[in-house]
Amino acid sequence: MALTNASDLALFSSGFSTSFSLLDNLDVNGNVTADAFFGDGTGITNISADNVLNPEGNVGVGSTARLITAPTYNVGIGSTSTGNPTVSTNTKFNNTTIGRFSGSCLKAGANNVFIGAQSGRYTTTGNSNHFLGAFAGLENITGCYNTFFGSNAGQYNTSGCYSNFFGRNAGRNFVASNNVAIGNSALQGQSGQSTGCGNIAIGMLAGCFTCTGNGNNFIGCCAGTKNTCGSYNNFFGTNAGYANTSGCDNNFLGIIAGFANTSGSCNNFFGREAGVCNKVGNHNNFLGFCAGYFFNVSNNVAIGQCALRGVNGQSIGAYNIAFGERAGAGTTDGTHNFFAGRYAGLANTSGSGNVFIGQLAGRCNIAGIDNLYIGKQ
Repeated sequence: MALTNASDLALFSSGFSTSFSLLDNLDVNGNVTADAFFGDGTGITNISADNVLNPEGNVGVGSTARLITAPTYNVGIGSTSTGNPTVSTNTKFNNTTIGRFSGSCLKAGANNVFIGAQSGRYTTTGNSNHFLGAFAGLENITGCYNTFFGSNAGQYNTSGCYSNFFGRNAGRNFVASNNVAIGNSALQGQSGQSTGCGNIAIGMLAGCFTCTGNGNNFIGCCAGTKNTCGSYNNFFGTNAGYANTSGCDNNFLGIIAGFANTSGSCNNFFGREAGVCNKVGNHNNFLGFCAGYFFNVSNNVAIGQCALRGVNGQSIGAYNIAFGERAGAGTTDGTHNFFAGRYAGLANTSGSGNVFIGQLAGRCNIAGIDNLYIGKQ
């Protein structure tokens, strides 16, 4: 049916006020105006982007998405609950929520970006968070200024602020503030127990089981993996301090340096495999490849390749000092010895109170005590 001139309108009375139906198309050359139009809008084309904005600047996209009814410039893409469109407050603005149930509890939070299924789902008043990945920041409620990128990253954070987690399960169970985790399961934590603050973990499984530990730096694949309550440790290198649980104030630098340490504290192990077997010893200083490797006791100093290396399961002597390659390397339960020089006191095992100065000095001493050896022998 086409209306091209006034005569075509004869079928309409001037007082027509009821609805009518057309069984064919209605073609109009010109404009059609009415108080309201009804229908599903199927087939409408050439609609500008301005027409999907409501007067308050909110956008809804997707077959089931709805406009967020908060005041200004919110974007919701996903399901009908994305961005919690049914709640309107004066402080919910500039939120971008993309994904099923993403940001579905927002009440007053502002400047958030949630991308991924259920990302930031339970956030209510948290501000300025960026969650990217399925379940990223899922349980966050009031936490602010967090950045969680990766599946399950920061999933159980509720009120912690200023944390940055990048990678699958990174910081997953942490509920505290000011933590940084980069890598698969880095600083993952344990359910309901991870309240430590100020930790930095970089590398797969770095600091993975940390609970109440504070101020730790775990850098390297599996560095400090088993740490739970140990604080103020610095572990740098693959598997450095791997088994540490409660030890504090340790510095381990090198591949598997301090690997077996559990509760030992105030130790400094620098070099590949330095102090590998120490578990409970305190106040040790081992510098060099395999320095103090088998020692599991306190108050020893070893500087040099394999210096004070010890014997597996037997090296418990304390207060020894060794300088030089393999100096005092055979010591087991000997105490208060001083070794200076390449291979100095090499054969010593249980001898105590000895002084070995020079290359191969006292090389034949095994159990002798209170001896002085000076010079190359």
